[in-house]
Amino acid sequence: MQKITSSEELKDAIRQLEYKQKSDQELLREQISIVRESLTPAKLIKTTFNEVFTAPSLIKTVLSTAFGLTAGYFTKRYFTGIPGTLLKRLLSSIF
Repeated sequence: MQKITSSEELKDAIRQLEYKQKSDQELLREQISIVRESLTPAKLIKTTFNEVFTAPSLIKTVLSTAFGLTAGYFTKRYFTGIPGTLLKRLLSSIF
């Protein structure tokens, strides 16, 4: 910053600083508004669900678990639904 030697330069410097202060305040207000909006409960829940359901490892785990449970359910149902030998009951318990 250069040295101020006259009252006009001082007034001009004050105006510039006041303008900078007003623009900084407006930017700060906008940022506070954005943060306040992002911290609403609905937005937090939505963001959390988006992060959880877009995780590739979670999707893979859920799909493999669902497939295993479905296969186990139908296998057990097939073997226990038909009256039969001890071997069928044993196989249904194993599956």
